[in-house]
Amino acid sequence: MIIQFLFFNLLLISLGVVLYIVIRTIPRIDGEPVERTVMERWLTSELPQKLDAFFHSFYLRTLRRLRVMVLKIDNSVNKKLESIRLERGEGIVNPNRSTETITSDKPVEEVGEETGTE
Repeated sequence: MIIQFLFFNLLLISLGVVLYIVIRTIPRIDGEPVERTVMERWLTSELPQKLDAFFHSFYLRTLRRLRVMVLKIDNSVNKKLESIRLERGEGIVNPNRSTETITSDKPVEEVGEETGTE
């Protein structure tokens, strides 16, 4: 019931907006010059485009600075975690282990037998 009421109100409001736009354009169709309001003159000027360009550049600069700040925070947290791991002795467990053996799907013993390093 409430959803039906909301949709009906939305329909009436949109119908009112369409009717308003049609009524505003009728004098233009007749060919008589219509004096534009302050709001219409402001919307057709270049000022909204300039404001949009300014806010877009400001938005991009802010996002770049925010990204740099997040990366700095991430680096500091990683350094702090690494120092905590090293204090606990959980840092580098086996320094001789290559990244190939860590990222491969095979167990360490099979990789060592294939390369002959063990």
